[in-house]
Amino acid sequence: METAIALLSMEKEQGVDKIVFTPHFRCDDIGLDEFLEARDAAFDLLMNSLPSDLKSSFDFKLGAEVYFSPTLSRVDFSKLCFTDTSYMLVELPFTSGVRPAFLDDILYDISSEGITPIIAHVERYPYILSDPTKIYDWVMAGYLVQINAKTVVEGDKMIKKLISWGLVQVVSSDAHSLHRRPPMMDSAFAKLQSDTLLANGDDIFDNYEIDVGEPHYPRQVLGMWK
Repeated sequence: METAIALLSMEKEQGVDKIVFTPHFRCDDIGLDEFLEARDAAFDLLMNSLPSDLKSSFDFKLGAEVYFSPTLSRVDFSKLCFTDTSYMLVELPFTSGVRPAFLDDILYDISSEGITPIIAHVERYPYILSDPTKIYDWVMAGYLVQINAKTVVEGDKMIKKLISWGLVQVVSSDAHSLHRRPPMMDSAFAKLQSDTLLANGDDIFDNYEIDVGEPHYPRQVLGMWK
C-alpha cells in the first residue's frame, strides 16, 4: 500500500491526472470472475487508504493488461475494457522470439465485438519489431499501439521511427515500482514534445475515437527500415 500511494504521488508530481489501473489478467491461470473480484477488492482497499487530497487529484478507471492466449476468445472481453470505454489493453508474449499462433485471429475477434485492442508496450516484442509492416497492418485495421515512457526516455531508435511513421498512438507509464519501473511520464513527454500522443491518452480515457491519420508504410532498404 505504501508503494501504491508513493507511485500515485509521483504521478501527480509529473502532471498526470488520469489513471487506468491495469493488473495482469491471464485467462489460462485464473477465471474472469475471480480476477475481477480480486481487482475490485484491491481497488476499494486503495481508495479507502488514499489521502483525500491525493484521491481528488485523479480520475480513476479500472481495466486489465490482458495476456494473449489462443483461448482468449472464450472470455467476455467487455468486462476487461477500461471502465466505460471500448478499449482493451493486450499484452503479447515476449519471452519467445516466435510470433504467437492465432494472434491475428484473436485480435480480430476482439475488434469484431466493437472493442479496440491496444497493443501493450510494442517495444518488447522483437518478433514484431523485426517487421514493422505488421504494426502498420494493425493500425490500419483499427488497433492502437502503446509504448512505455521509459522507452521514450531511453531513446530507442526503432521506437523513434515508429513514432515518426505514425505507428504509435499512446504513451503510458506501465509503472510497477518506485525505482525499477517508475512512471517517468514527465521526462517522456518533455522528450517527445508531442501534443498528439498526450491528447490520445485523454481521448482513450474518455472513450473517444482516435484518429490515426495516414501512417507511413515501412519499407526495408539495404537491410534498414525506412
